[in-house]
Amino acid sequence: MISVKQIEDLLEESLVGTSLFKVEVRLSSTNVIRIFVDGPDGVHIEECVKISRYIESHLDREIEDFELTVSSSGLDQPLKVLAQYKKNIGLKVEVLTTEGEVVCGILKSATVEEIEVEPEPIKGKGRKKIAIDTVVGAAVGSPYRHIKYTDIKETKIVISFK
Repeated sequence: MISVKQIEDLLEESLVGTSLFKVEVRLSSTNVIRIFVDGPDGVHIEECVKISRYIESHLDREIEDFELTVSSSGLDQPLKVLAQYKKNIGLKVEVLTTEGEVVCGILKSATVEEIEVEPEPIKGKGRKKIAIDTVVGAAVGSPYRHIKYTDIKETKIVISFK
C-alpha cells in the first residue's frame, strides 16, 4: 500500500539540489497522488516532469497501480508553508482568520510563528472590516498586524490585473 510518508520521502529525495520545496502531498484512497511544489522563482514544467519521473521510477505499478500528478501550487491556491509566505513578501495578500475576520494588505514578513501584514481597509459583505487605526494585534506604535499561523484559516495572494 502506498503511503503519504513514502511519497513525501521520495519527493524530498527528488528535490535535493534544487531550490524547490514541498507545498502539499495528497493521496486518495484510490491511489490518486497529487503533489504540489513551489520555488523562489516558481516551477517550470520540466521540473515537474523530472519529479514525476523520479517518483514513478521508485514505485511499482505491478504491485499497486496509481495516478500521479506533480504541479506548482498555483496563484489561486492558499499559501500553506513558510517558504511560500517568505517568497511572497511584498505582495498584497488577503488573510481570513479563524474568527472570520479578513485582513487585506501587504505581506511584510513571515517567521516560524507568525506573519506581519500592513493592512488596508477592505470592502465586502458579511466580513469584519479592518480599519488601519484600530488594528487588533498591531504592535504599539506600529501599523502592522501580526497574525499567528494558528489564527489563520487561509491566506491568498491578491491577483491584480491593473
